[in-house]
Amino acid sequence: MHNASINKLKELIREYVKEALTLKRSVTDDLLLVVSDHEDPKSRSAETFRNKTALKNAEFKWDPNVNSWTIPKNKLDIAKQTLSKLNKVEYIVDNIDLKIKDYNDNFQHLF
Repeated sequence: MHNASINKLKELIREYVKEALTLKRSVTDDLLLVVSDHEDPKSRSAETFRNKTALKNAEFKWDPNVNSWTIPKNKLDIAKQTLSKLNKVEYIVDNIDLKIKDYNDNFQHLF
């Protein structure tokens, strides 16, 4: 599969599968905030609540002042890795190149 096709596939996956926790920078502190991309406030709250154990285990802290899970900006790598695991869409997109290569390699061995 060509890179252009893989990139288009990644774009389509992100467009049609609507679920993700994202990071936002705090304007007042040196913090990253975890927010949901759901439009409905109740759904946003439910999504972050559903993932609270994983966020706690990854050093995120609940901040009632901003009503969000937070982590210091200097832990961006931990934050990105954690959200990649929680966001199935991003995990698929991040690993699709490897999966397609494995498929192609295995397919080649059949002939």
